[in-house]
Amino acid sequence: MNKLEKVLIEEDKVAIASLEMAVNHGKELIDNSIVEWDKISPIGLTLDELHSFISPEPMRLPLPEKVDSLLREKLITGKKLSFEGIKLNAEKLKELLVMPDVTEFITSLSKFKDPIPSKTFSITECIYWKYYRIVNGKVIILTKDVEAHKDTMREYAITADEIERLKTTLPLCEALTAFMKANPTIHDIDFVSKNLMNYNEKERSFNPGAGFVKYNWI
Repeated sequence: MNKLEKVLIEEDKVAIASLEMAVNHGKELIDNSIVEWDKISPIGLTLDELHSFISPEPMRLPLPEKVDSLLREKLITGKKLSFEGIKLNAEKLKELLVMPDVTEFITSLSKFKDPIPSKTFSITECIYWKYYRIVNGKVIILTKDVEAHKDTMREYAITADEIERLKTTLPLCEALTAFMKANPTIHDIDFVSKNLMNYNEKERSFNPGAGFVKYNWI
């Protein structure tokens, strides 16, 4: 038996557009922070490390003490911890380091707390950390995962019965869409169901109503 191809019924276009905006905005923020980090550290940053510098949703505030701790760790990575046979204490060396200016990096982290662009007001806005990877210092969007998220905002006809019901609905939707476009002064959708047509229950048929045709009740 051939597997049926699912058919799109409807989708939340506003929510999908908002998701795309949020994901692209998050990538820009991460890109910017990576650029600033590379100016102060010879060793790159992982996504998890960057995420650890920012407080949890919804505040998303920078955590300078974590930046300082990890930066010191990376700055001594690969350094000689002995001098003329004397073993140096790694923790002491971290304390003695002359630290680079992290002002611009902290500023880049501060931008994570700004409102995230959206097509509509949302109290659940967030940075979608799980949809990114850092590969060779570049931020990559995991498009397959993002598309899977979008699919949760769509409804599909999947079974044979669902697909058949969809087929019977489409001509009606197309006809009503054509009617609304031809009559731009009609804005109340209730008018269509109450005044445009008369329903004959016995014959299960719809017929034009005089309210619109004769008297232009709109």
